[in-house]
Amino acid sequence: MAIYRPWTKYEEIDLKRNYGKVDVEEIAEQLQRSVPAVKTRAWHLGLCPKQKKLFVLDSELIALRKQGFTYGELSKKLGIHKSTIKTRVRNIGINNESLRKHTSDETDSQLQDQVQVA
Repeated sequence: MAIYRPWTKYEEIDLKRNYGKVDVEEIAEQLQRSVPAVKTRAWHLGLCPKQKKLFVLDSELIALRKQGFTYGELSKKLGIHKSTIKTRVRNIGINNESLRKHTSDETDSQLQDQVQVA
């Protein structure tokens, strides 16, 4: 069983400087870390291009899900694989239950507005 070794500031600086420019295998060898450890740390540091794209699209993703777009429609519209959309939706907490609550809250609010107008 491997023992966890915390990342040092110097390792993180080296990773930030080299990630995306040097092969991950080479970075892993230089840092004496496994390839999965390097990839995971890069992800946690926000160095993965897909990850950056997703965080930028979160607000758009939330808005489109609330409008009722399916995962397939979102995939086509945003240019991101359907399974990635599903995972991101789960990770940022826009599940079907929260969408139903949001939709029913809007409907209740709209009904109240109509009643007040009448």
